Amino acid sequence: DGNMADILATGCDLMTLYIDTLRQIAPVELILMAGNHDRILSVSLHLYLQAWYNNCDSITTVKCGQSRQYIIYENNLLCFHHGDTVTKTTDLARLAAIEAPRAWGKCTHRMAFTGHHEKIEEDRGFTRYQLPSLSGEDKWHARKGYVGNRKMVAAVLIDNKEGIFASIYGSSNG
Repeated sequence: DGNMADILATGCDLMTLYIDTLRQIAPVELILMAGNHDRILSVSLHLYLQAWYNNCDSITTVKCGQSRQYIIYENNLLCFHHGDTVTKTTDLARLAAIEAPRAWGKCTHRMAFTGHHEKIEEDRGFTRYQLPSLSGEDKWHARKGYVGNRKMVAAVLIDNKEGIFASIYGSSNG
């Protein structure tokens, strides 16, 4: 909650704290996944992080303006999409096979990560992990009936050979 400048400044502070924590464990790759309510702020945050970590060897920023991003992590095809336009698991699987055919054929584990609220769906070897959100409820959420979900963030741990093996959750309550 707040004005755009405050939201962006808070987002920059939180993301650098989060990234600095993660890079103590492993290299970090930043992928833009702009949201349907904050496309400009998402791009601004990504550009800020790209500049902030410009000379940092353990941080990579992926420069891509597509609504779906594909990353290969050894035996894993990872698709990142906000989830506001393509919402069916079968549609995401079909798009991944078309848009990233080499990765689709190479990888045993194929998955997409989208947002809004928590749900996991699997269809013929493709799994969609719809991750929870820290976002608050506004008038739009109230009109649509999207109320009552816990504010949460999730980190998904992926083995380079075996795929997802754990998830870690944090809530806005601490």
